[in-house]
Amino acid sequence: MAILALDMSGLTESAMEGGDLASMLKIFDIQKVCAPVFMEHRAIDIHTYADDFISTFETAGQALDSAFEIHHRIHAFNQSPLATGKGISCCIGLGYGAVYRIGQNKASGDEMNRTSKLGEDTARGFETLLTEACYRQVRHRQDAVFEERHHESLPFPFYTAVETGKR
Repeated sequence: MAILALDMSGLTESAMEGGDLASMLKIFDIQKVCAPVFMEHRAIDIHTYADDFISTFETAGQALDSAFEIHHRIHAFNQSPLATGKGISCCIGLGYGAVYRIGQNKASGDEMNRTSKLGEDTARGFETLLTEACYRQVRHRQDAVFEERHHESLPFPFYTAVETGKR
């Protein structure tokens, strides 16, 4: 199955600048924007913890479509009068493979670990990173370009996915 790990960017800075209430409002904003996207793209499970989402999908294509749509909707939300302060952004990691349906997020195992590392620690705001296994599932898509990346703290290659708009 496919895994999407989403982390809100800049929450620590937001808490330091605006306090707890401002941080909570940003968490509610990201949840309001993201939850409908997951449902529209047929997420199997959706789990939240503070500013993190873990969602699973049947296919890597559904997860990638969700990631691209989330970035679009967050950008639109930030342009709206509903946005507070500097707006919101998120980092997304995508994986695909065997998943143990145990634990709090109903997704555990090596691919989950890689996906979480990409989504929570490596990706930057409005960036989507894919594990190698996920990349192999979606590399044929015409609406995205992929670039292989390496990071000194990660013992595995990964890919950046950027939407081109072509379908």
